[in-house]
Amino acid sequence: MASTLMTSLYLFWHGFQEPQSYPYRFIYLMSFWLIVLAARQLASGQWTKRQWQSIGIVLAIFLVYDIWIRHAANLSLGRLAMATVLALALAWLINASRRWPQLRYVIVALVCLEVGYGGTRALQNTHGVAGDSYRTYMKTMTDVLGKATAKTDYGRLEKTFMRGGDRGDSYTYRYQGISAFSSNNDPELADLLSYMGIPAYGYFEAYFGGTQLTDSLFGIRTIVDTTRKTNTKQDFYHYGSREDVHDWPVVAKSGAFTAYRNPNALPLGFASPKHFEMPNFSYVAMLDDQTWLLNNVSGTKRVYFDLLKPHVSYKNARINQSGQYYFLRKKNKHKAASITITYPVKKVCPST
Repeated sequence: MASTLMTSLYLFWHGFQEPQSYPYRFIYLMSFWLIVLAARQLASGQWTKRQWQSIGIVLAIFLVYDIWIRHAANLSLGRLAMATVLALALAWLINASRRWPQLRYVIVALVCLEVGYGGTRALQNTHGVAGDSYRTYMKTMTDVLGKATAKTDYGRLEKTFMRGGDRGDSYTYRYQGISAFSSNNDPELADLLSYMGIPAYGYFEAYFGGTQLTDSLFGIRTIVDTTRKTNTKQDFYHYGSREDVHDWPVVAKSGAFTAYRNPNALPLGFASPKHFEMPNFSYVAMLDDQTWLLNNVSGTKRVYFDLLKPHVSYKNARINQSGQYYFLRKKNKHKAASITITYPVKKVCPST
């Protein structure tokens, strides 16, 4: 019964789309239910001796855990002692509330005080990225998107950077993008993008490693690139410049960020020449997968990518094969080893 109820709640909460992972985000519902049960039991006051003994054991376990978790949060010995005294006082009050039921209100007040104070102190001792990095990132995105909007309808937009590991910028800044992070994501879309070489799995897509072909196929009309380097202290990550789009028209520029217009983007809605079924794509030949899909959508038989043969050199190393796997092994285990792969440079194809 409980499982059916939770499944129905998941579907309702996610717009009737099966959620992708992260069911623990609803743990507050279970916590609330447990608190209600505890409150009702505490209010009844009619407990047996065995129940009191069980409560004492549970309180002792929680006391040890409370001290350990506060120590892990780098709280001082004084605050640890305060938490211990408070926990012991709560245990005494629970026992005394058998005789004086009015003490239950004091118990509730002390629990609220302990949780609020302890949680606040723990957060103050937790170090993360400075808040001004987020404000700077918001200003950057607002400036770039504002200038792009003023000059053109930027349509579906993607970029080569993000703050931290966030993939929800299209939600935050209200533009149509490929990158997404949502528990009601369509897993079939993630599978398709994975076959196209785009990092994606179940509940997320991150449009990095795209090509001009995927730009056009998925109707990405604007690409925002940057010369700014990754800076982990500012929680800013640049996943590689799309130098292949630098011949496209520039529609907006803001500091180190430039928005380019894709002249070959397909519209968000289009008709293919005939019905076709998806083949068994390969996670290895992703460029072939891209070519197959666009050719079948457009009804053409074009070749979009040339195979470049790299020059491979080894230093104190050799390649061993075991079945379908390859291993790099040192010749002299006491010396450093390296492998260098050099591709011949070719000018990117023209934009049109």
